[in-house]
Amino acid sequence: MFKVGLIMVAVVMGVSVLARDITTIDGKTYRNVKISGITPAGFDISYKPSKGGIAVVRLKFKDLPEDIRKEFNYDPAKAAAFEKRVDYYKQQKEQKQYKKHLDNVKTQKEQHEVRATLVAGRKYVLFKSIAVDKGGTVGWIQSPNKNVTTGLEGKGFLIGGSITPGNCRLGYIYPVSGSMTHKGESLPCYATTLEEAEVNSK
Repeated sequence: MFKVGLIMVAVVMGVSVLARDITTIDGKTYRNVKISGITPAGFDISYKPSKGGIAVVRLKFKDLPEDIRKEFNYDPAKAAAFEKRVDYYKQQKEQKQYKKHLDNVKTQKEQHEVRATLVAGRKYVLFKSIAVDKGGTVGWIQSPNKNVTTGLEGKGFLIGGSITPGNCRLGYIYPVSGSMTHKGESLPCYATTLEEAEVNSK
């Protein structure tokens, strides 16, 4: 009895996976197909199209002849319940993907806003080093065209690198959030590149 049961299972499995021809209710015929991915609602078939290659199509039992429906024990109620679950999980996946998209858009928007703020605040200055301290340089910030009455902005801290006291750097600087304390004095912070300013403004 046990052996007979195994043989019957093998026969059923053989029918479902061995190559065969299938014609749908609307008259479309797929030849020499192999069946896989069987669900209460239908199954996948792989076949060789006339143009060559291999194609995979999902067929639903409701679109197939009655003999195939019986062969695979098609139950319309079970098929409808299964497809309802599939639709639910598909919606959940789409919602997650949409939320991820919104998060990416928000991140990109925030990044653009940060960049715009930094670029708007950049200055072309002459930075005169006073001292090297804690991963940067303390110095005087002034306009390249400074005169006796205008152009001197005061002290600041330039993040990254070190400029030997007494030496100067001419170029753009970008404002960075926060401040740095040097000998009891709170100094505004700046970066020499937009990328470095972004990193230190997060």
